Amino acid sequence: MLINKSNYLLEVLGWQKTKDAQKKMPSKVPKPFLPEFMKNAVQQEAVGRDATAKTVDEIKEILARPRK
Repeated sequence: MLINKSNYLLEVLGWQKTKDAQKKMPSKVPKPFLPEFMKNAVQQEAVGRDATAKTVDEIKEILARPRK
């Protein structure tokens, strides 16, 4: 991961010297490399669309329930 991050930062430093980076709306911004196993992990951690937010009182009620 350290090598991946340093490679990305070097790409950004090189890109900053190009004409595209000087535009108001640059189009070819470098993106960090993500291996397949990391893409799958990120997708699994994402919150589903059917998830609903709970109020503080609802969370307190859930936490106050007896545990097994």
